[in-house]
Amino acid sequence: MKRLLLPLLAAIALPTSLFSGEVVVNKDPMTDLKKIWMYVESENYYKDLVGQSKKALLVIGCLDDPYDSEQTLQVSIEAGGLNIAEDKSVDLRLDKDKTFTERWTYRTDQKGFQKINGREFLKQIKNKSRLLFAFEDYPYTPRTILEFDLVDLNDQLNEGEKEGCKF
Repeated sequence: MKRLLLPLLAAIALPTSLFSGEVVVNKDPMTDLKKIWMYVESENYYKDLVGQSKKALLVIGCLDDPYDSEQTLQVSIEAGGLNIAEDKSVDLRLDKDKTFTERWTYRTDQKGFQKINGREFLKQIKNKSRLLFAFEDYPYTPRTILEFDLVDLNDQLNEGEKEGCKF
């Protein structure tokens, strides 16, 4: 029983950060449609609604669309467990460039922020080495600033293109 149960528990308990830094390709054997995922874990932690410290993930996904020849490109910051019920203005800073503000959607499943126009965002972060992502989850509380090292992401984006991702 231990031989069966321990590997199963280990597989369930593995953190998502295990995928950080690598490209994951899922191909449907019936349709040949691909889902290509790239992940970068934040360098620092944020506190969720109950005060637990967690790392966020910058997630980029290229998804073949069965009804359209163009791929769907998803860009999100997985930072769940926050008290956000609407779209948010967030501040971003790339390397030492000037800080700029953008509107990001907080996902209805409460798992993080999603960028509507992912292609434009990817053009901005291409060949950059650092991303700061700042938001406020409660009014009148200190901002949360997430830091992402983008050096490995550039390698992932190149590998994702080789796998068929159309940026």
